[in-house]
Amino acid sequence: MIKSKSTKSKPKKVSIPILQQLLDKIFSVYIRLRHANQFGFCKCITCGEMLSWVRIQNGHYIDRRHIATRYDERNCHPQCPRCNIGSRGNHEKYKRAIVAEYGVKVLEELESGKRSIEKLTVADYQDKIAYYKAEVKRLKKEKGL
Repeated sequence: MIKSKSTKSKPKKVSIPILQQLLDKIFSVYIRLRHANQFGFCKCITCGEMLSWVRIQNGHYIDRRHIATRYDERNCHPQCPRCNIGSRGNHEKYKRAIVAEYGVKVLEELESGKRSIEKLTVADYQDKIAYYKAEVKRLKKEKGL
């Protein structure tokens, strides 16, 4: 006699690295859509090049390895691949753009985020993923993209 497998299985535990990858992806889409104009184009924060929201990247002023600023919307802006990768973030121009857009106080807050240690839980990641998925859906509808 052959035993059939149970249709009920334990829910798989999702790991933080997987959740981080999912959040990175949806957060990047959100940043690019948030800055896109009515035609779906974004301006690179450091050089001004206009690219489709699909082709431009989500550049971070403070490196992504710092969790405290990784998902801070003030730290993330559309950036062309040449500036983001080729010029390693074009850091000095990015710094000036942060100051111009938000002021020195925000720049200092972002800089201090490098020195703070933050850990996100599975629930934190899940909440952020749900929030940014809803925001992406809203922005796509709002902008007709």
